[in-house]
Amino acid sequence: MSKTMTLLALPQAQAHITMVADALIDGIDVTRLQIGDPYVRQDGRVGLLVSVPEETMDDPDWAYHGTVDYSIRRMPLQEFFNGIDVKVRIPKNAQGGLTTSSHEVVAALSQAFNIVFAPSDFYSDAIVSDGTARYTLRATPLSTRWTGSVQITVFPTE
Repeated sequence: MSKTMTLLALPQAQAHITMVADALIDGIDVTRLQIGDPYVRQDGRVGLLVSVPEETMDDPDWAYHGTVDYSIRRMPLQEFFNGIDVKVRIPKNAQGGLTTSSHEVVAALSQAFNIVFAPSDFYSDAIVSDGTARYTLRATPLSTRWTGSVQITVFPTE
């Protein structure tokens, strides 16, 4: 899990470079490869096309050619937060309650866990309550990092 936590703390593009570099044969420089945009495959995993650009193939010392579809497992939110009663504090509104959004909850989670939670990975929801609210954070089907959902308690603070 520590390797997963390290990767989740990186911006997604850097995490992809790190994963591909870790999978390479010793002596292969990841900077000489072209890493495509991630996409969600039909099996639910994330695909990442890694190819050898023409200028690298022209090198007579380079033995590899073509493209590989590198597969990445997305992290289920329930698994990531397993056993944790997730709570975040959001500044209260003028009436003492909550008027916030899932984007603010995601930002609070990023800060609290030192993990990259991108707002684009989650459904955009308004959260309005007279006090404490229970909110279900839901990953979108197109998220290339997360799947599923997790219950979060949102507290209004000063």
